Amino acid sequence: DPVADRLYRKNLMSCNLVWSCPVCSARITGKRRAELSEVIGNWQGSVLMGAFTVGHHAGDELAITKKIIDGACRSLFSGHAGQAVKRETGIVGTIQANEVTWSPENGWHPHRHVLFVADRVLTKAELARFTEHVTGRFRGLVEKHHGYTGDKAVHVTVGKDRKELLDYFFKWGVADELLAFQVKGSRDEKHLTPFELADRFGALGNHRDRLLFREYITVFRGSRRASYSRGLKALLGIADKTDQALLA
Repeated sequence: DPVADRLYRKNLMSCNLVWSCPVCSARITGKRRAELSEVIGNWQGSVLMGAFTVGHHAGDELAITKKIIDGACRSLFSGHAGQAVKRETGIVGTIQANEVTWSPENGWHPHRHVLFVADRVLTKAELARFTEHVTGRFRGLVEKHHGYTGDKAVHVTVGKDRKELLDYFFKWGVADELLAFQVKGSRDEKHLTPFELADRFGALGNHRDRLLFREYITVFRGSRRASYSRGLKALLGIADKTDQALLA
């Protein structure tokens, strides 16, 4: 308003692109975290957090390593043995989220965070059996999908508290990553997020960063920020809303 010498916001729109827009990514991730926070905080059973990763080298295609980890994580409880462990430990569902970084030494590093929701508090023996199963199952499935794993392929823990679980699960794509954009050229290059690659291209003009970010967008387009196993949202009392509905 030139008369009042004031600025107003009007007719703003959101692109709702959780993988390619840092602003929408931060907002969507924050809202997904909020919708899960209350139910997980009040859950009376165990909530285990697992981190799964596959072997990778510089030059490996992101699409291939993502396909390997997708296939392995999708089938952790398939078969008679998997269903037996699931019943024994009272696992009622899983919530999964993707994370990916890149480094000059090792290339793309896609990994999967998984929350395993159990209907009771697990004993140490049950936790040990569960960890043994998912570790062996994941390694076998990765090999079946023509991948390989290292010593730290699987990490399962109960966590100190539910807040730690949520911070860990939704750690990628939130506000601290946006704040990192303010530091130009001074961050350690060992592990860069896709948004840091895009920001570095904008600041320094390195076309390798542009091509890497384009590869990442191509591979992750259409994926969900967090995916729930069938029936778990209803069990937890979470309404099934799209990213667009959340932002609206």
